[in-house]
Amino acid sequence: MLYAYHLQGYRKKRLQDMFERFMSIINLPPTVSGRVDGTSMIEFLEKEYGIDFDRIKLQTETEKEYLERVMK
Repeated sequence: MLYAYHLQGYRKKRLQDMFERFMSIINLPPTVSGRVDGTSMIEFLEKEYGIDFDRIKLQTETEKEYLERVMK
């Protein structure tokens, strides 16, 4: 996400501030209704703002691809 904002012209101060905001969310303590985690945040953002996280197509390595890369 930070790199996407870099491409939009954000620079050091704004990116560092945004990173600190991310960290404050990641480090939220558990609430009465439970721990705030990635799944609950995604569900909230989908419901509240109509964000379609299904559009994200993760590009990850298979175990075989990873081993081939690191064993070179």
